[in-house]
Amino acid sequence: MESLKDKLIRVQKAIRKLEDGSVSSYEIEGRKITYNNISILYKRENELIKQIEEYGADYIPGNSSKPKKRVAVVSFR
Repeated sequence: MESLKDKLIRVQKAIRKLEDGSVSSYEIEGRKITYNNISILYKRENELIKQIEEYGADYIPGNSSKPKKRVAVVSFR
């Protein structure tokens, strides 16, 4: 099982390859993505970033434990 960080790294590598034009298709998480579907990778990247902001980069989806919500306290004086 992969952490959210590992998934994000794979998606970003796929995006870079497609942007560089070095591949015409890419398979990730059982889905085949072609150059014309780069928007799917951008969408997945944004989803993963939001999950990382909420649960942390080391969270493993599907793990038996529930993710820890991240809370930050900000004080202005």
